[in-house]
Amino acid sequence: GTVYDLAWYPLMTSSVPSTCCFLSTCHKNPTHLWDAFTGKLRATYRSYDYADEITAALSVAFSGNGDKIICGFDRHIRIFDVGYPGRDYETRALIKTVGGRRGQKRRKIGQRGLISCIDTTSLYGGLYACGSYAGSTFVYEEKSGK
Repeated sequence: GTVYDLAWYPLMTSSVPSTCCFLSTCHKNPTHLWDAFTGKLRATYRSYDYADEITAALSVAFSGNGDKIICGFDRHIRIFDVGYPGRDYETRALIKTVGGRRGQKRRKIGQRGLISCIDTTSLYGGLYACGSYAGSTFVYEEKSGK
């Protein structure tokens, strides 16, 4: 299928084969971790939709220290632990509804749209930035997601 995104392991060192790997996300496929030397599949990280069907991430990135995988979807991200492949992940909504009390109009705040790109840094306490096709870029704190 069509490749949506890929990300190299941030601590990669060619002389240490275990660090030579990258992530990929493709149309109708889960996120895969590949060995950069052999081309073999090392691990699979599966995201599921409301119907419990596998859904592909639109963007992927490793956390700054390489221990988490951040995957972008429509108005939310999912975070996997690199050491635990499978379907265990944390979902973080990037948009929330506020208001609706005492005559207030309900409105949505946060980052709208499909998350098209993610970038991380090991500096500044583990921040990551998400860009969306809706034209916004937000910066989030890795631990809290805020």
